[in-house]
Amino acid sequence: MQWVLNYLTDADLVAFLRRCAAALNPAGYIVIKESVARPEHGFYVDRADSSITRTDGHFRRIFEEAGLQVAQQQVQPDFPREVFPVHMFALRPV
Repeated sequence: MQWVLNYLTDADLVAFLRRCAAALNPAGYIVIKESVARPEHGFYVDRADSSITRTDGHFRRIFEEAGLQVAQQQVQPDFPREVFPVHMFALRPV
């Protein structure tokens, strides 16, 4: 998934990730690429497009609630400081 989860509420995102996890084969991963808010500013709500940009900690709480663990995480390099950093998460069921 890439740049779409910011349009889901936390509850809808947890439910969606649970459904994805249930559909995985035993060696499968869920891969997410999303903009992530910096922790010093907290999550960001964009009222113009009805999106939310979550912090890393916020995402991790959602992943845990969905029964997933982060197997790998990487930050996309060379993004300007003026935009949100982009994180890639590879998730596995716990």
